Amino acid sequence: MPSTHRRLLTGAALAAVACLAIAATPARAQTAQPLPDTTTKPDAAMKMELRETDRDMGRVVKKLGELGAKPVSTLSVAQARSQPTPADAVLAILKDEGKDA
Repeated sequence: MPSTHRRLLTGAALAAVACLAIAATPARAQTAQPLPDTTTKPDAAMKMELRETDRDMGRVVKKLGELGAKPVSTLSVAQARSQPTPADAVLAILKDEGKDA
């Protein structure tokens, strides 16, 4: 048994070292995509997409309130964990629309 345990630990250690070596290679850092420039104004298509996103998220927030969710900052940890989530709100919206989740 001890040799099996030792082999597992050795294998796990080798895998961890290999992952670190791969992650630290300069070639990997050079292939990373740059972050998008958020200082420029969005074009018309982006503005339309943002409007639709805002509308959809507004529906989720409204449904979350209808489900009885309260501001997390006013609740204990146990109460906050028992609150409806945004995922619950999305599922309720889909159900209201007669769509499968």
